Amino acid sequence: MVLLYRLPPDLSGHRDFIQSTACGGAVQFYAAGFRENSRVIYLSDVSTLKQAQRKTALQIRKELVEDSAGLKAAEIFLNNIDVKVDAKVSLYWPIGSELDTRPLISALHKRKISCFLPVVVDTGEPLIFREWTSDVPLVKGKHDVEVPPDSAAEGIPDIIITPLLAFDEAGFRMGYGGGFYDRTLERIRALKPCVAVGFAYAGQEIEKVVTNSYDEKMNWIVTEKEIRKIQ
Repeated sequence: MVLLYRLPPDLSGHRDFIQSTACGGAVQFYAAGFRENSRVIYLSDVSTLKQAQRKTALQIRKELVEDSAGLKAAEIFLNNIDVKVDAKVSLYWPIGSELDTRPLISALHKRKISCFLPVVVDTGEPLIFREWTSDVPLVKGKHDVEVPPDSAAEGIPDIIITPLLAFDEAGFRMGYGGGFYDRTLERIRALKPCVAVGFAYAGQEIEKVVTNSYDEKMNWIVTEKEIRKIQ
């Protein structure tokens, strides 16, 4: 599968041409021309380019699903990131082809670490975080995402583990387009230190994630194969 996109000249900071290819489970972006049935497709702005990149990345991630990957990534996380006993850690409840966080949640609970799950309040608003333990049933939140009930205690995480569609070596992540994690990280980082960890399959790495000025960088990227500290 090959998707090629030509950018207009006003998109400074990005290459004139971007090609995404599925190759060995990885997505690579590099200079190329664009042809699809002898047509040239122009992308008029960064938002449109993000949508195209997001669509490709989602298809790639679906092909990377591996049952043991979540456990492997959890072990790598725990062996490399120092989580204080009083830390508040936010993790996502996996949906679709997202890398499974449940082994990591279980391991953190065994270490008596407080685990939180994100909750969407409204479009355009930062996330809130509710504490969750395995004896508390989850309920359906916005977008049918499972979340802790309203009665659960809220907290501000010290570590936020995020899902993603793609990531690059600079530490940028491609999310789903809602901007929830970017707004949330910006707000929390203005209040206190907050470590952001991108949790993904190794094959989700691409050469360059298309970004805007509001995109927040990760501090770490954890996959089933390795961990990277972003400088």
